[in-house]
Amino acid sequence: MNKALANETSQNAVLNARLAGRSQSNTAQLSQELLSDLSGLICRNVEQSNGSTTFDCLQCGRNGSIFLHFNADIALHYKLTMEDKDVNDPHGQIVYTPLLDPNRDEKILQVLPDYLTDEIMFAKEQGPSHFNPG
Repeated sequence: MNKALANETSQNAVLNARLAGRSQSNTAQLSQELLSDLSGLICRNVEQSNGSTTFDCLQCGRNGSIFLHFNADIALHYKLTMEDKDVNDPHGQIVYTPLLDPNRDEKILQVLPDYLTDEIMFAKEQGPSHFNPG
């Protein structure tokens, strides 16, 4: 009986861990969806290597309006690569790399400021001034 009870307790612990993991994953997914809805930023993929993290991003219009009305043809596709905090500079650097195709992105290239068509490197703390013009 003690062995059966121990086995059931172990199975309950595994089930509780799975449920907690799903809850955390669900919360993270909901947070990502909220940020995407509010900002128009869609993070398509994240890769970590060589002391940095690279985010593959699509940036749509305010509140996602460009994405919703014109599909993804007018979204800005770019990568942001961030140094891990303990590598080189404790504040970290960010590299913005646009992934523009002259045919696919003809509409967005007509309205995109010139400085966003080339690679940009800046300190992490300067990120808001680069991505929240105002």
